[in-house]
Amino acid sequence: MIDLSKKKLPDSILVDGKDYKIKTDFRLWLSFGRLLKERPTLRAFDFLYEFDGLTPLCPEDRQKGLDELVKFYNPKEPLPRVVGGSSEPVVDFEQDADLLFAAFFQFYGIRLTQAELHWHEFLALFRGLKDTKLNDVMGWRSFKPDTSKGMEKWNRQMNELKRAWALETEETKADQAALDAFNARFE
Repeated sequence: MIDLSKKKLPDSILVDGKDYKIKTDFRLWLSFGRLLKERPTLRAFDFLYEFDGLTPLCPEDRQKGLDELVKFYNPKEPLPRVVGGSSEPVVDFEQDADLLFAAFFQFYGIRLTQAELHWHEFLALFRGLKDTKLNDVMGWRSFKPDTSKGMEKWNRQMNELKRAWALETEETKADQAALDAFNARFE
């Protein structure tokens, strides 16, 4: 969350009472998010710390450092308050890169390939997007059927959009690989 009472955005994490300078460019944090999914070694995150020559200036306790990096990556937001919300992801910064680029350009006039944005600026702008194709897609992915009478056609159409725009998961990749292997037998 951005603190407007301060002139600068955070550029360090605090571990065991000591500040560690980190890089804040949104592109690096997009990579961090991807790495978190892949579960690499703790040293894989050294690229986020400032360097003293060739050596990263990172905490001795790498796990505590990683915990603080995760907090920086996913800052606590007081709003909206979600009660019983879905944990299904509705956006993937990698899979939705084209839609994300188009949304930032359409809504803010920002070309993400050229922009210099702090990670927290990027998140604030992302959360402020509206009336873009990306917002439509996120809405389709989060669709929950309406059980009111007469909504069957609407539910069917929305479920088709939800399936068409579903994020690819490791399970869907494995399913596709199995299907490809099966089909290859008959070629």
